[in-house]
Amino acid sequence: MATAKKTLVIVESPSKAKTIGKFLGSRYKVVASVGHVRDLPKSKLGIVLPEDLDGSREEDPKLAGAEAFDPLYINIRGKGDVIRELKKEAKKASKIYLATDPDREGEAISWHLAYLLGIEEGAPCRIVFNEITAKAVKDAVKHPRPIDLSLVDAQQARRVLDRLVGYLISPLLWRKISRGLSAGRVQSAALKIICDREKEINAFEPEEFWTIETDFRKGRKFTAKLTTREGKKLSLTNKEEADTVLNVGVSGPGVVRAALRNMDDTADLNEVANEIKKTAFKITRMGQLVGSEASKMLGIPFGIIDLSLAPTPAAGDSVANVLEEIGLEQCGCAGTTAALAMLNDAVKKGGVMASGNVGGLSGAFIPVSEDAGMIAAAENGTLSIEKLEAMTAVCSVGLDMIIIPGDTPAEVISAVIADEAAIGMINSKTTAVRVIPAIGLKDGEKLDFGGLLGYGPVMKVSTKSPAKMIARGGRIPAPIQSLKN
Repeated sequence: MATAKKTLVIVESPSKAKTIGKFLGSRYKVVASVGHVRDLPKSKLGIVLPEDLDGSREEDPKLAGAEAFDPLYINIRGKGDVIRELKKEAKKASKIYLATDPDREGEAISWHLAYLLGIEEGAPCRIVFNEITAKAVKDAVKHPRPIDLSLVDAQQARRVLDRLVGYLISPLLWRKISRGLSAGRVQSAALKIICDREKEINAFEPEEFWTIETDFRKGRKFTAKLTTREGKKLSLTNKEEADTVLNVGVSGPGVVRAALRNMDDTADLNEVANEIKKTAFKITRMGQLVGSEASKMLGIPFGIIDLSLAPTPAAGDSVANVLEEIGLEQCGCAGTTAALAMLNDAVKKGGVMASGNVGGLSGAFIPVSEDAGMIAAAENGTLSIEKLEAMTAVCSVGLDMIIIPGDTPAEVISAVIADEAAIGMINSKTTAVRVIPAIGLKDGEKLDFGGLLGYGPVMKVSTKSPAKMIARGGRIPAPIQSLKN
């Protein structure tokens, strides 16, 4: 009776091979590559230089089809037995999985192994895991993927830079300074940064600058700093310029949420909207009074007040939670767009009644990674990019701080921008797109920015392609709404 073929799993470390073999059982054969199996030659540069291609292709078969700065790899000396054993096991296997380390170096080792073992490019032969546990290893085997050539190219670029800089410059250091010194991509770049910084220090000319800051106290003390004037960055170079005007920005999603939480669940939507308006009125009025008093104390004119609901990752500071207090089970479910439209409208109505100095009504902002409620809704799949796009039609901003898979094609991002631009044009409103491709991450994984930028899940983007539409070029004609006199 013929023996059933096993699945071959190749790792880097022999000790890992033993452990992983125990996890996977008898249907798998786990072997080790013991690190790299191919590399640049030690005795020569091993990189194709532009001058090598001038008439040398016919003389050297290795240069056939080569481009400038291509690496010329060889099998590492002393790895012959390992390579022969790997090829032998590969011939006997029903399937081959490359389980080298989950980094650029590991991806490159898998790429070299695939070349030596004749694995087709694009074949789902790569598995990765970030911990050596039975669950992680078995889960990885269930989700093989092709080798990530972007990671391979990153490792190759680093290796080529190492060789070009170190191999060519180190001998110069040996002759001029001392033998044993090395000039690699890190040392050379660091030295250049230090030299450039020293030049900046020597060329620096001190300039006078002023800032305008005000201390406020409402329960607790906080400091506000004036940063913009008429929408432009403020730059004050003398006291006269500093003696200008005081503008106040007010934001309070937590206050609105607290007001709604105290309402009876039987209150109708008209009562809810009125409660939001009253709360927005109070917030704006407080900003008006604080600004007026502060301007008197500082002896400068009071400019404008701007009201917004701008979330932060802090608990209780979420626009999504405000929408949920209106009556949604979770932000992103049916009714979210209607609730946001009502919230935005009520906030602006309440704000404009409160002050004669209103210079901006920014309304509600919906940056996903900065809003704890939206993070939670996105993590469990209630809130999608498509729903966020609908929400931007009724609020003050566009798609903001949304993390998408790093391999999202450029034409998909272009189409998302086109969709948002269309919403802005048709609705005569400002809008924008700030999506963040998370390199190396897939939908469902997380990316943490830290601080007020928060963190968020990588949100799923439709895999259907708009490439044909984007490739048409040109521009969409102006809509009929633009023909206003």
